[in-house]
Amino acid sequence: MSSTPYTSLLPQRSNRNYTIAALAVGLVLIATGTYHQRERLPSLRLDALAGQRYCTNDELSVGHGRWEQVEIDAHTWPRLKQSVGYTCSDNRHALMCFTNDATQLPRLAASNSWRWKPEGCTLRPFDAKKLIRRLGDNSRKGKAGRGLLFVGDSLQLQHVQSFECLMGQYVEEGFMTDKEVNGLLLGEAAGRLDFVRSDYIAQPENDYEIIMPETEEPEDIGRFVRKWSHLVEDKEFVVLNTGAHWGGMTVRLTSVSFLPPSLELTVLSPSPSPSPSSPALHVPQDRHLELYHNVAQDVISLIDQFEHVTLIVRGSVPGHVNCSQYSAPLLEADSGVHAAYNWQAFEHYNKIWKDLLEQHPRHQFLDVSATSLRGDGHRLPDTDCLHYCLPGPVDTWNTLLYHIIMGL
Repeated sequence: MSSTPYTSLLPQRSNRNYTIAALAVGLVLIATGTYHQRERLPSLRLDALAGQRYCTNDELSVGHGRWEQVEIDAHTWPRLKQSVGYTCSDNRHALMCFTNDATQLPRLAASNSWRWKPEGCTLRPFDAKKLIRRLGDNSRKGKAGRGLLFVGDSLQLQHVQSFECLMGQYVEEGFMTDKEVNGLLLGEAAGRLDFVRSDYIAQPENDYEIIMPETEEPEDIGRFVRKWSHLVEDKEFVVLNTGAHWGGMTVRLTSVSFLPPSLELTVLSPSPSPSPSSPALHVPQDRHLELYHNVAQDVISLIDQFEHVTLIVRGSVPGHVNCSQYSAPLLEADSGVHAAYNWQAFEHYNKIWKDLLEQHPRHQFLDVSATSLRGDGHRLPDTDCLHYCLPGPVDTWNTLLYHIIMGL
C-alpha cells in the first residue's frame, strides 16, 4: 500500500477556492447571528430555508416585486378565516366587507388569493408566536416600553383591526371596536395594543398643534381628532399614518417658508364633494405641504423624547377610481387610476416622511405602496374605493410591519 497521504489524492485547491469557502462561512455566521457585528449588514441576513437574504426597507416598494396568486379555502367564512390566519372574533362590521352576507365569500376569496412577493429578496413570513415573543422582550428584560399604539384615521383603524385578527390567539383581554379610542391587552407580557383616531394627528382648530401629554384633552374636542400623545411613553412602537383627510383644508398660515423643490405642484381647486363618477384631481396647495411637514416634524420631536419608542410611519396608499372594474391586482403602477379626491397627493406626503425619517434612523417608514396595485378587494366598489375588506390587502400592511419589527 502506498504511503502517500489520502489528502494527496485530492486535487490541489487554489487560493480562489479558499477565498470562496471563507466567504461562504462568513455568510453562514451572519445568517445564524454568531457574527457579533451582523447589525451593520442588515441586507445580508438570510432566510435559512429559502436561501435568500431578507429584504431591506427600500426593497418593499411597489417597484420591487409583484403580486402572486395563491390558493385559499373560502368555502365557508370560518374556513376563510383559518386560511388567511385570522383568529379574532367576527362579530364586528370590519370583517366580511362590513356585512355578514355569505354572498361576499367569492369576492373575499378572490381578493385574498394574492400575496406580495419582492424580487431578489424575501419577506419574513408572518408568525404570531414569534411576534408575541418579540413584543414581550422588554418586559422580560426589565426595559421600558411595551406594546403598540396605532394612530390615524379610519384606514389606520382597519390596520390595527387586521393586526388584532392576525394576533387573535394571543389577545388576553378585550377587542378592537370602532370607537375613536380603544384597545386590548396582549398576552405573554407583550403589553397593550391601543388605537386613537386622529385624522390629522394634530388639532385643526388650534393651528394644527399636537396636544402634548401634560395637556388636558378639551371637553369639546372633535370626534376624530383625539389626543394620543399621553399613550406614547408606555409603548415600544407607535404606528402612525395621516393623509386621506388633508385635501381641501382651510389653512390659516400667512406665509410659506417650506416647499421642497421635488414637491413643486400645480394647484387645482378641488371639488367640494368629489365622487368616483366625476373625480376631481386634487393636489395639496403649498401651504398644505408646509403644514404637513411641520406636523410630521412635531411628531418626530415628540417621539424622540422617549429613547425606547420607535416610530413607524405607514405610507399613505391611494384608492382606485371606479374600482368595481378590478378583479385582480394591476400589473404595474398607474397614477391615472388614482385621479380622485386628494389621492394623487399621497406620494408627496410620503416623500415628506421619508426625507425626515432619513435624519432619524431609529424610526422607520413602512412602505406599503404595493397595495396601490390592489384595485380589487375594496369595501364597497364604486361607493368606497379607498377602504378594503377585511381580510384583504390591508393584511399585507401587517406582513410588512412584522418584517420591519422582526428585523430591528
